[in-house]
Amino acid sequence: MAGVLALIMLDETIIGVALPTIRRDLSLSQTGSHWVVNAYLLVFASLSALGGKLYDLFSIKRTFFAGVVLFALASLACGFARDGAWLVGFRVVQGIGAAVIFPGCVAIITRVFPEHQRGMAFGVQTAVGGVSMALGPLVGGVLTQSVSWRWIFWVNPPLALLVAAAMLLVWQSPSSPSQGRQFDAPGLMSFVVGITSIVLATMQGAVWGWSSAPTVSLFVLGVLALCAFVRIELRAPQPLIHLELFRREAFAVGNLVIFVAEASKITFIIFGALYAQDVLHLSPLSAGLAITISIALSPISSILAGRLADRHGARRPTLFGLALQGSAFCGLALAVVGRKLGFLAPPAVLWGASLPFVYVPPRRAVMSAAPIDKGGQAGGVSMTAQLLGGTVGMSVSGALYVATHDFSVLFWVCGGCELAVLLVAWLALGKHSTGRVGS
Repeated sequence: MAGVLALIMLDETIIGVALPTIRRDLSLSQTGSHWVVNAYLLVFASLSALGGKLYDLFSIKRTFFAGVVLFALASLACGFARDGAWLVGFRVVQGIGAAVIFPGCVAIITRVFPEHQRGMAFGVQTAVGGVSMALGPLVGGVLTQSVSWRWIFWVNPPLALLVAAAMLLVWQSPSSPSQGRQFDAPGLMSFVVGITSIVLATMQGAVWGWSSAPTVSLFVLGVLALCAFVRIELRAPQPLIHLELFRREAFAVGNLVIFVAEASKITFIIFGALYAQDVLHLSPLSAGLAITISIALSPISSILAGRLADRHGARRPTLFGLALQGSAFCGLALAVVGRKLGFLAPPAVLWGASLPFVYVPPRRAVMSAAPIDKGGQAGGVSMTAQLLGGTVGMSVSGALYVATHDFSVLFWVCGGCELAVLLVAWLALGKHSTGRVGS
């Protein structure tokens, strides 16, 4: 399952360094190039809850294999893109495959490992993913500068098929604890319409105008669709998402932390690479190396975060991670004004080291708060929160950058959000929790 996370993390970070080159080669606008990232993240976020639910309903092995094959074929097609529409279209298909395979790795760990070992299991998984995430910008820079940006997509199929082959050979799929196979189509439709409308309005608001009819209409449609989703889920006999899970503080706050962490991470990865190339005038390879160095400590701190979560519960490691990451973003906001790589290095490395603390303990808390028969959908909700955070982060950051052309504003906003969630987590978890967030 660590291989699954490594595959997704590589795909997430490898594209950031290549994005300026893709934009030039395919004659994309600034907003159009953002859709190369956002189309993938939006579909991934919208369908992860469905992907997680599938593991509660059907064979884990077959569901997983189908998602991996779809992801591999879409990646192959992305590499052959001749224009922006082609690339964005197959990024959508790629997102569907990722939405199927990624929640499964979270649900499988929950089923295989007892609660007192889950933090370590998630830590090892995140460490492997962290290595892949750290290598992504460097690999992307090497391929973009030395061969072609198309190879950032063509490296996925062999890796995906290798993971699928290992799964088919060694995994003995347990029987599904599902009580039936009813599918909540109205819930899925309202959820997808709501999320898609809000994110599209957020991303295009700076282009269309925030008070324009299309922007306002999409926001209203999104809110109404999500309200309908809540109403449908409360009445459905087998809902897509059991909303009562959010009454558990560990589940709700854990997902909030993951949401904000991913929004901040995608801002750093995409706009950090853009800053390195457009402002510091680094080559794609040098920009990728700089991003890689900033994440170099992440695999080590992943193991530490997992062990601390198993030993002390998720609360204290999560609060520590939020404080450290919020401070790092404030440091980045101050450093970008100096326009020198040396100023950026300390806060960037601090950010990379803190990264696992805002993923591993919260994810452990979320999965431990859910009953075992709802592990698939809990993993799906967790991934929805993460990918929705990335999508919203990309949308808001893109809109802010178009409006201000100021990188420091982006990092100030990320730091402020991290520290605000730190306060929420401190108050919500400290009021009724004695240390084990996942209990």
